[in-house]
Amino acid sequence: MSGRYNDSRVRASVTYFRQRLKDEIVDNATFTSTLNADGTSKRQGIEAELHWSPGKWLDLSAGMSWLDSTQQVHNSPDEQEIRRPKHSGFLSANGVRGRLTYGLSVAYTGENRDRRDSFPFELVDLDAFWLGSARLGWRVSRKTELFARFSNVFDADYEDVVGYRTLRRGAYAGLRVAGGR
Repeated sequence: MSGRYNDSRVRASVTYFRQRLKDEIVDNATFTSTLNADGTSKRQGIEAELHWSPGKWLDLSAGMSWLDSTQQVHNSPDEQEIRRPKHSGFLSANGVRGRLTYGLSVAYTGENRDRRDSFPFELVDLDAFWLGSARLGWRVSRKTELFARFSNVFDADYEDVVGYRTLRRGAYAGLRVAGGR
């Protein structure tokens, strides 16, 4: 079920979703193969977005998601599904001013759980984190643009998956050339 509002400068949407999945494919306890889990995993949630464009020079967006996600493992009581944060969201600003294009964004990933991939394969709570990014571009010609992009601008120390490294702060620059006519 969803609802939308749209005019020339403001767009908004709200979506409710609900899903049931029987015999979900999961890793077995040793992570050496997969199997079909007994029971049903359940997901339901709400997603909302708002966009405002006062002009070509600025487009503002915000979004949030609330998720209730559980799984049943070997006929045990339902437990929170791994790698599914209850809360997430974003804010972004993008625009064009003459030959200049620009953008800023901040994304939030809430607390969630994961399972270690070595014995005793215990559940681990992962902390919430914020990731920021920025970009600038300068159109040199109709088909050529110089650009700079910055990732993880707050230099957040975060984990998406327990035990796996994530990217630190990064800066990238280049020349983008469009093909075609």
